[in-house]
Amino acid sequence: MRIGNFILGILLMTFFVSALPAFSQNPEQTRKHMRHWKFMAHKQNKAKLHYKPVGVDTDKDGVEDNNDHCPNSPLHKKVNKLGCPIDADEDGLSDEEDVCPDKVGPKENLGCPWPDKDDDGIVDIKDDCPDQYGLYKFHGCPDADKDGVPDKLDKCPDVIGVQWLEGCPEQKMK
Repeated sequence: MRIGNFILGILLMTFFVSALPAFSQNPEQTRKHMRHWKFMAHKQNKAKLHYKPVGVDTDKDGVEDNNDHCPNSPLHKKVNKLGCPIDADEDGLSDEEDVCPDKVGPKENLGCPWPDKDDDGIVDIKDDCPDQYGLYKFHGCPDADKDGVPDKLDKCPDVIGVQWLEGCPEQKMK
């Protein structure tokens, strides 16, 4: 609280010194400004401004509070220079919470990347055919006959067909 009052005092002194000629010429204006500054000082005292002195480390992580980006880090946890738990792969989970601390992965999968069993580049959680190598445009499902209908929807998967016949060829009339 003392530093807040000190700063307010400096501000008031600067204001009054710079505005002194105007105050001496207009006494009513001077009284108005004085009432305003008294009101502001009262508001500051009611607000109970808090400051953190230099050198204080509330969470005892070795990083002073005025530089600590994670001021409530758990006790006895390793932290980086910002005071936050170490996250080597920078996926948002500290290494202690991260099942795969050296690989980027979502929090929903405990910091591990989603698997891709068929190695088609589409993670299994988004792959409609996770056990078969497939195409992105078919959400990871294959199209063996390359007719534009994925095999799982193709009524004739080994024969080139048309989409409107669900992958089966058109029958010609004789």
